[in-house]
Amino acid sequence: MILTRCLPLIWLFLLTACAGRTLYPLPGKGGKSAKLPIQTLRPYNIAHRGSNGEIPEETAAAYLRAIEEGADFIETDVLSSKDGVLICFHDYTLDETTNVASHKEFADRNRTYEVQGSNKTGFFTFDFTLKELKKLRTKQRFSFRDQQYNGKYPIITFEEFITIAQDAPRVVGIYPEIKNPVLVNQHVKWPGGKRFEDKVVETLKKYGYGGSYLSKKWLKRPLFIQSFAPSSLVYISNLIDSPKVLLIDDVTILTEDTNQTYAEITSDVYFNYIKQYVVGIGPWKDTVVQVSNNYTQAPTDLVKRAHVHNLQVHPYTYRNENEFLHLNFSQDPYKEYEYWINEIGVDGLFTDFTGSLHNYQEWTSPLSETSKSPRQLLGQIASLTQKVVRQGKQDNHLGVRDVDIQSAPRNIVETRSAASSGPERTAPQDSKTITDIPSILLNKALKANLDSPDFEPLQRDATKKDKETLRTPYPLPGVGAKGGKLPIQTSRPYNIAHRGSNGEIPEETAAAYLRAIEEGTDFIETDVLSTKDGALICFHDVILDETTNVASHKEFFDRKRTYEVQGFNITGFFTFDFTLKELKKLRTKQRYSFRDQQYNGKYPIITFEEFITIARDAPRVVGIYPEIKNPVLMNQHVKWPGGKRFEDKVVETLKKYGYGGSYLSKKWLKRPLFIQSFAPSSLVYITKLTDSPKVLLIDDVTVLTEDTNQTYAEITSDVYFNYIKQYVVGIGPWKDTVVPVNNNYIQAPTDLVKRAHAHNLQVHPYTYRNENEFLHLNFSQDPYKEYEYWINEIGVDGLFTDFTGSLHNYQEWTSPLSETSKSPRQLLSQIASLTQKVVQQGKQDNHLGLRLHARSASALGVRASDELFGDSGCDVLLFCGVDPCNPPLSAFPNLSK
Repeated sequence: MILTRCLPLIWLFLLTACAGRTLYPLPGKGGKSAKLPIQTLRPYNIAHRGSNGEIPEETAAAYLRAIEEGADFIETDVLSSKDGVLICFHDYTLDETTNVASHKEFADRNRTYEVQGSNKTGFFTFDFTLKELKKLRTKQRFSFRDQQYNGKYPIITFEEFITIAQDAPRVVGIYPEIKNPVLVNQHVKWPGGKRFEDKVVETLKKYGYGGSYLSKKWLKRPLFIQSFAPSSLVYISNLIDSPKVLLIDDVTILTEDTNQTYAEITSDVYFNYIKQYVVGIGPWKDTVVQVSNNYTQAPTDLVKRAHVHNLQVHPYTYRNENEFLHLNFSQDPYKEYEYWINEIGVDGLFTDFTGSLHNYQEWTSPLSETSKSPRQLLGQIASLTQKVVRQGKQDNHLGVRDVDIQSAPRNIVETRSAASSGPERTAPQDSKTITDIPSILLNKALKANLDSPDFEPLQRDATKKDKETLRTPYPLPGVGAKGGKLPIQTSRPYNIAHRGSNGEIPEETAAAYLRAIEEGTDFIETDVLSTKDGALICFHDVILDETTNVASHKEFFDRKRTYEVQGFNITGFFTFDFTLKELKKLRTKQRYSFRDQQYNGKYPIITFEEFITIARDAPRVVGIYPEIKNPVLMNQHVKWPGGKRFEDKVVETLKKYGYGGSYLSKKWLKRPLFIQSFAPSSLVYITKLTDSPKVLLIDDVTVLTEDTNQTYAEITSDVYFNYIKQYVVGIGPWKDTVVPVNNNYIQAPTDLVKRAHAHNLQVHPYTYRNENEFLHLNFSQDPYKEYEYWINEIGVDGLFTDFTGSLHNYQEWTSPLSETSKSPRQLLSQIASLTQKVVQQGKQDNHLGLRLHARSASALGVRASDELFGDSGCDVLLFCGVDPCNPPLSAFPNLSK
């Protein structure tokens, strides 16, 4: 085979240097102590007023955090003090983001001025000297953001801002806005009749800024100058050749200087005029993609037309909180980035959360810098190579978790990250380390006989910290070779769809479960309750009030009752007071008002058997995770023939559909199942009925169990773990029991996970939700950061989530064997990219990877793949007669299928 014969040459080539894109780790410097250049290969990450989603805006701390998190540019608004000093501040009044109101000495500074045709009252920046402004301290603009930094940081000057950028450990651009120039020029006078704009440009020149876009001078000191005032940008074009960006507000608003609407400003006629002075536009994103009732509509042609005029497009502002995320994006900021970058095709994004945008771009980039060393890169190459030869054999093996030899008799297999607390795992005797790549990993992967039933995934030393465990590829949806369903993955923490994908669709409905399967869940979870006539249904609450329209059904008004439930009197419409036929008349609705309401009233309650059918009809193997809900209450109010219990009916239904078998047995892998309950006695009871794995749910440690009257503090003791592990394979704790919370900040984690793992118990915490109402402030309103913490730091084995798509994306994007590439040809291209990175690792400062847009590639006669890999990236395999940008599959006989 051509590639096999060329392996020695490839390996030799890996040790040589070649040209290509400069790598971009953060923070750091390139070779010979030179700063790493700014990246120009992908849309710019523009830190809007710094990383102000975490720290008060326009402060030194916010800008330093943004640089630390990976911003390409730090953005600021330039205003003036009374004595003509340029400051970094967004509002022309100090009221909203400083503590000026608490300074009694400034009480007489509260003034009213006309601003763009309206009277505005407040403490205006230009009524204070710089010395006075320096007495103030900043605070967060939004109450739902982290308030711990309020009152700590002063207002900074424009020169201090510039110094922050220039002192960064890599080249970081600046993106100043000439803010309210008409107002500032009215109220601040400089010597010699100079204008506000003159002072801004003088300051920029003082610090070495200048040069046209992508010129050598610009690349040394990257800069965009922005303004909502077209005449200001035209004016400063005579002062400096730095690139300028015209900001675009809502199309109905008038410009402050020319009195034009932004509808006129965005016309082709105006674009043809203004492009003489600017290199791009910065539109409000709702001007690009209009919004109705918090849903994005079809995009306008604004980006397309701007690109036709060779204007870049840098929309504003991207924020993680669900107050700003439109419902189309399922409260997932990464989905919004994906849409704007891949669908709309913007060239830069103003974001309040630079770390989130940087993570998205790094995780989804074929040239991401998650691996820093040649050894790690070679590991990725080996993994991808194995994927190429395994692409046609999806159903040959189940990529099972590394087994702890000592616990093998219990058949309990656990997933742990290397960073997890808990006992180390012993690697299989024949495992190979990353140092064996040239002679073992590559050769074994390339020479593997795909038709052999003995072909096994390559093993890794489980004690290594690089965590690149090889797993069975897992595209969605799909079937394996010969028409068999793809197996459930078992090599990473389970994605458990909590009541379905209920962050998007009302909980426990068929639609919510189907969406979860579509989005990549491993298990769909449900709560099992009973009707009056003994039918098992999927419903969380014992009362129907909160998530159905029962209150609108007049025929059921007399069903409202009061019962004692776990020591409390509860009033409502109880499920067990309705027959199945009556319940089928109801329709479900969203539990939370801030979630998507468009599906309210559309979907009925489903039965447990309908739920099972959804899982079994999935295009791949999908597990089920039923909870025996409120068994004490159910057994009190519902009677089955023959004296049977609620638990008996649940198990009978499971057996009817072929569920059973111990964890990871062949039978279990065919029909994966965990049975869960908050009631320990129920799990002990059903152990006599089925050998399926069970999970004990854990509430707050102060709460009492409904059946044994124990606190969950007692339930989580080592003594109790030693007892209950005879009946269960894991625990499902409320996540705040694992990591306590104080004032919405997570504290040091408890030892619960470590102790559970010591007892060979898996840990599946609940519930992970995207909205900032549920995200603790440590995670910067970023659900992916929360997943990263729980998977990599805490080391859990499964996660109950309301947003299965977000967890699936996180795991796929950060996995060394993610399925973003589906074909051997794409995989070979990734291998070529990684190979180039290996040989480039010591050559950080040799080239500036310049942006090459697809729309201009054809005009330059360059293929899109050349942008991705450069010349040398393709040369690695071209050296062996294989073009990775267009590889002939005949070069790989085993891949012909």
